[in-house]
Amino acid sequence: MVIWLAVIVVFLCVIYTGGYYICCERRRFFRQERTGRMAEFEGTIRNLKNEMRKLGEIDREVRERELSLVGLYEFTKRMSPALRFDEIFDALRTFFLENPDRFAFKRGELIVLKDAVGSYEVSRVYELLEAAPAEKDPASTEKVETSTNRSSYGIKELLKLCEMSRKGIFLKSKEAPGIFRALGIAEGAATFAAMPLMNENRIAAVLAVEDMPQENFEKFAILSIQFAMEMKKVLLYETVESLAITDGLTGLYGRRYFVSRLEEEIVRSKTHDLKFSFLMGDIDFFKACNDTYGHLVGDAVLKEIARLIKETVREVDLVARYGGEEFGVILPETKKDGGVRVAERIRRKIEEHVFRAYDETLKITISIGVSAYSDDAEEAAALIDSADKAMYRAKSDGRNLVRT
Repeated sequence: MVIWLAVIVVFLCVIYTGGYYICCERRRFFRQERTGRMAEFEGTIRNLKNEMRKLGEIDREVRERELSLVGLYEFTKRMSPALRFDEIFDALRTFFLENPDRFAFKRGELIVLKDAVGSYEVSRVYELLEAAPAEKDPASTEKVETSTNRSSYGIKELLKLCEMSRKGIFLKSKEAPGIFRALGIAEGAATFAAMPLMNENRIAAVLAVEDMPQENFEKFAILSIQFAMEMKKVLLYETVESLAITDGLTGLYGRRYFVSRLEEEIVRSKTHDLKFSFLMGDIDFFKACNDTYGHLVGDAVLKEIARLIKETVREVDLVARYGGEEFGVILPETKKDGGVRVAERIRRKIEEHVFRAYDETLKITISIGVSAYSDDAEEAAALIDSADKAMYRAKSDGRNLVRT
C-alpha cells in the first residue's frame, strides 16, 4: 500500500512538474512571440517613419523645383522683351537679388566676349555684387552701372578652363590654390564657379561667381543655360542692328545713322546750352590711288584711315564713313578751337603713317573742314554744309590742310 502511495505521489509530481514546465515553455513562447511581434511592429513603424521622411524630402525637392521653374519662368518672361545686354543683365541681377538663398554668392562677373581671329577678346564686363540683406531692394529702379572692358579675372586661364569643361567648372580654393592664383581670385574666396555661355559652338560669354555653395551649382548651371538662350537673341539683334547702321568695309557708322546722331547731338546741346564741333574729311587724290594701285589697295587704305581716326579721337566721339572717301566726326562738348586741334592731330597722324597693302607702300593725306554748333550753324544740314565748304577750301588751298 505504501508502495502504491509512493508511486501515486511520484506520478503526481511528474504530472505537476511536466505541467509546470509546459506552462513555462508556453509563457516563454508567447513572450518571445510577443517580443518578436513588437520588434516587427517597431521595425514597421521605423520603416514608415523613414518612408515619410523620404516623402517629405521628395515633397520639399518637388516644391523647390517647382519654385525654381516658376522663378525661371518669371526670369525668362522678364528678359523676353529685352534687346540689349544691359537689359538682360539687369534682369539677371534682379533675379539674383530676389533669390539670395538659392545662389548665395558674394561677387561675380558676366564677361561678354567678341570673336577675334583664332582667339577671344573681352567685349564688355558687368560686375555682380550680392547686396547685404538690409540693402536688397528688388523693386529698386536704380540703373546698372555702365559695363567696362576689363575683367578682374585672368581671362586666358579662365577661357582655358571653360574650353576644357564646357558644362561649367566648380573649384575649391583648398583643392586648387594654384588655379585660384592664376585666375586672380581675391584671397578669402572659398569657391569659384564659372559657366561658359555658348553660341554656335563658341564661347560668347562667361558667368563667374565666388563663394557659392556647391549644392547651388546645379541651379546656377540651369539659370546660365536659360540666360545663354536669351543672350543668343540679343547677339543676333545686335548683329542685325550693326549691319543696318555701320559701313561694311570700315566698321564705322553709316551716313544715315550718323546724320540722325548729329541731329540728336544738336537737340542735346541746345537743351543744355553746350557747343560741339563737326569735322568733314576727304582723302586727297583717292581716285588716283584707285586708278594706280587698284580698288583692293583703295579699300585697304579706307580701312586703315578709319582705324587711325578712331585711335585719335575719344570714345564719346562719333566717327562715320560719310561718303566714298569722306569721313565725318562729331566731337561732343568741344568748341571750334578744340575741333581744329583734333582735326590737326588726325591730319598729321595720317600724313606720317606709311600705308602698306598687297605689297604696295604709299603715303596718303587728308583735307579736313571744321564747323561748330552754334558758331557756324544750328541745324544739321547747315552744319554739314559749313564743314563741307571748309573742306573744299582746304582742297583749293593745296590739300593736306585743316580749314574752318
